[in-house]
Amino acid sequence: VQRDRLFRSDDLDALKDKGVIGEGRDGTLATLAAPKDKERRARVARLVAAENADRRRLLQLSTFLRLAESLERARAGRILDLRAVVKKKKVRVTLLASEPPAIELWETRKHAALFQRAFDRKLEVEAEVVEAGAGAAVLP
Repeated sequence: VQRDRLFRSDDLDALKDKGVIGEGRDGTLATLAAPKDKERRARVARLVAAENADRRRLLQLSTFLRLAESLERARAGRILDLRAVVKKKKVRVTLLASEPPAIELWETRKHAALFQRAFDRKLEVEAEVVEAGAGAAVLP
């Protein structure tokens, strides 16, 4: 991703300087003044689409890193595993923990808006306390 973005950067900077493309409020590039030439217009569209796809991919990867860090926020090793159920409009993550993971739940839920922006799905997080020889209790 980084190599591809570096390869495109000079072209994108030149197009920005000419006012052909610009930064949107959502962190993506947008065409401001499409070139009249059909081939040039298609080239600009390909550059913008490729850059936006890479930005989205980076957002998704950084979101996973933030979630992973949140799962060990208390540095207590409470999260033993997790289950994820992915649906069209939401992802439900169940944390399997050795004791109630209140800090980890709170930290993970803080990133729900970022997750929704990155994946176009709502993030729901819950926890189950898993104890040896006992049933699991679902925590809100």
